[in-house]
Amino acid sequence: MNSENAKQTLERVDGRTLNARTHGALSDSVPDFEWEAYEEHLAGITTSLTPVGYLEERLVARIALNLWRLARLERWEAWQLEASAEDAEVRARYGGHTIFDEFDEQRTLRELYEKAPALMAPVPTLSAGEVRGHLAALEHKTPAHVLAPDMLEDVRANAAEFLREGELLLALSRGQLPEGMSDEDRSNVGFFFQRYFDECGLKPKKYLTAAMGAVPSSDDFAALEDYELVWSHEMLEHALSFALSLKVPTAETLVMVAATKGSATRRKGETILALAARGEQLVTRGVQAVSIPSEAALEKLQRYETHLERQLYKAMHELEALQERRAGRASPLARLEVHCSPSEG
Repeated sequence: MNSENAKQTLERVDGRTLNARTHGALSDSVPDFEWEAYEEHLAGITTSLTPVGYLEERLVARIALNLWRLARLERWEAWQLEASAEDAEVRARYGGHTIFDEFDEQRTLRELYEKAPALMAPVPTLSAGEVRGHLAALEHKTPAHVLAPDMLEDVRANAAEFLREGELLLALSRGQLPEGMSDEDRSNVGFFFQRYFDECGLKPKKYLTAAMGAVPSSDDFAALEDYELVWSHEMLEHALSFALSLKVPTAETLVMVAATKGSATRRKGETILALAARGEQLVTRGVQAVSIPSEAALEKLQRYETHLERQLYKAMHELEALQERRAGRASPLARLEVHCSPSEG
């Protein structure tokens, strides 16, 4: 062997020329997609522990690897919990995962609603599936999507409209128009008058003339038929006076009809809001229920974590002993470690 070959051989076996990638124990443990971040991690550990010689470098590499595995385990736990939480939320909001499950669930929930009307449902005791069924029936929506976040916004907006409509009708039941009505409020009250007069069997010309205080035009009749008539406050006052003057059975008076429909409409809005709140509550509970891994998964996780920590501390103690001896100080040949919980101490 000439001097050049000898020099190359020494360089190949010199620990200082070996980086972590060429250490067999590490190359199998750090995948390519992690390698760039792991190199920075290894460099930081090496700077902190300042190894000298091949053996210390190997121990530092082992320490770095076990710390990396522990961090990966923490990331894995977070990913698992996030996935479980997402799955729990999907099940609570949408029910079955397959289209066949969805069809079966919709049929069951509709049957449930037919047997137990949502307005009489004990909302605080309902399950997520029952909440979806009742909301779907009240809102005429698909049960599988009614608890979706964007759909819940629509549900709450509709509930607010029902509450407002209920207030308007209850005001009419007291023989007065509500204060501060918007254009939409006036339209809703006008539509109520129109339906009420139609149910009383009145001709449109009669009640529209009473509301307008003049003979309506053909355009007015067309707008009335299409529910597009613009009702002014003055028209509503005239319509209210006309409705209160009608000679009809007690059950069909404006006061009784407005009171009955107003109470039912307000109760519908309140029920929808209660159902939406119950749905969100069940979604939150479902997510919280999976915030801790199952007993089997937790036991497996703890065993692996304990194994990594033992490997980590063993490598750290061996490195410490080597560095103490290299510095000319005494180091114990053996260490006694006791692991217990504070309550057992």
